[in-house]
Amino acid sequence: MRRAGAVEAELTKLDPADVTATADTGQKLKPLIEPPRSFDETVLDTSSARNRALRVAEVSSRREAEYSQSA
Repeated sequence: MRRAGAVEAELTKLDPADVTATADTGQKLKPLIEPPRSFDETVLDTSSARNRALRVAEVSSRREAEYSQSA
């Protein structure tokens, strides 16, 4: 008896030669993975901080202009 909303699935048996273990995959992908930036680099990145500050100032001035027009 089939339940309402049940989905049929097909299982495929894989040949062991076609399967890669997690450790093997990690070793193969290691050269492609870049380590994350350090916390200090992220926090002290002045270009990002400056861009964020400019966006905040732009949004604030836009809201101020909208408020003064509606008053």
